[in-house]
Amino acid sequence: MEQEPRPAVHRTILVVDVEGFGHARRTIAHQLAVRKGLYQVLRRALDEVGVAWDACRHEDRGDSVFVLAPVELPKAPFVESVPAALAVAIRAHNATHVAEEQIRLRMALHAGEVAYDEHGVTAPAVNLAFRLLDAAALKTALAGSPGVLALITSAWFFDEVVRHCPIAEPATFRQVRVVVKETTTLGWISLPDRPYPAEPARLRTPPPARSTAARLAIALAVTGVLVIVGLVVLLLQVTSSPTSPGGAPAGPGVVTPDSLPVTTSGPPTPTSTPTPTPTSRTPTPTPTPTAVGVWWHGTLVLGGYGGTGGGWYLDPAPPSPAVTGDLSYGDANEIVGTALAGWDGTGAPDPRRCADLLDARPGQHRLDVRVGSAACFKTSGGRVGSVTVATTPDANELTPSMTVEATVWQRG
Repeated sequence: MEQEPRPAVHRTILVVDVEGFGHARRTIAHQLAVRKGLYQVLRRALDEVGVAWDACRHEDRGDSVFVLAPVELPKAPFVESVPAALAVAIRAHNATHVAEEQIRLRMALHAGEVAYDEHGVTAPAVNLAFRLLDAAALKTALAGSPGVLALITSAWFFDEVVRHCPIAEPATFRQVRVVVKETTTLGWISLPDRPYPAEPARLRTPPPARSTAARLAIALAVTGVLVIVGLVVLLLQVTSSPTSPGGAPAGPGVVTPDSLPVTTSGPPTPTSTPTPTPTSRTPTPTPTPTAVGVWWHGTLVLGGYGGTGGGWYLDPAPPSPAVTGDLSYGDANEIVGTALAGWDGTGAPDPRRCADLLDARPGQHRLDVRVGSAACFKTSGGRVGSVTVATTPDANELTPSMTVEATVWQRG
């Protein structure tokens, strides 16, 4: 006999995910150690703030864990106490494990009606929690933080819970736009162990997001106005058409020299962008103009927060931080990249010779370097670039990093 579905109940939803779990440096043994550590730190953090692990429903998702809190539990502890306890537990784990077994987590909080069946649970609220966890802004926030935890809450959770919890320091949260798969929404990001500066002005309630139907109506209205304007312009052109060389009026299908658009040659004038305040995770551009054909040039810091990793995606200009990306820090004096080739030519590297060198040495992803070493690299988007090592880490640095001067050329 088919079982009747249980009624949906309102539950607090917590999801965590390990940063860089599938990195090539992690062997199966490393991944097993990370998974074991993940459950230990999560259980320890929940138990310490009075949320009994055994009273929660939890599901394994490989490098993620999905937790539903008991109905009777208040929501405030999940933002007031759990993140801080979790960060402490992670740091304790990391202090006793090698780099490949260390953990940095993304965490998402939401709440909503959750339905149960014989297979488990389902709900739009659960889907949203996982979309928040996968937000690009959350990944970037953790990649650029020296801490071990980045938290995102849904707009509902922030407005109904966080905003009313002074202990959670709501002024240190930052609102972000989340676009993942079919979901477009707002979220609020916090770095519990390396918080953003408090900015109370950010807590002003933003205008409500327009619904899909409203956006469609606006788009149709704008399209209608543009069509009407286009017809009026066309009629004006027909009634005031210039005379062709033969004396006959030039109809709407005739192109005259005066009607040709004026074009200029050369690359478009670049738009100016504000220069960010340099930090260990902010690329520092050179103050002098770059040469023709250069996509981006500046200073990057590789590594820094946990030793390995601390990389950059180099197709955007300026580059965006990543766990590894197109260029990152390896062990000791080593750089890791999508494609690398040590520069042993004369003079400074250039696009053509770098491209030839990379083609001649395919499959190389790691290079031992020292101060002054130069190398050619290729981005995941196919751009070619060069890098020169400016500094390397001291042997006793707890969070080793190196500084490099990088140039990314435009595609040929």
